[in-house]
Amino acid sequence: MINGASDLMVAVFGDIGRHARFAIGCGSLPFNAAVEVDALFAIT
Repeated sequence: MINGASDLMVAVFGDIGRHARFAIGCGSLPFNAAVEVDALFAIT
């Protein structure tokens, strides 16, 4: 699932969408979500 999020970022933004990522464990997420994806964007 996380690979899918990474692939989507590259599909939308091209090579500039390539990024670093990390994962942390948690007991549960709201609404029984499988993952949470956060992103920071810099507009230049």
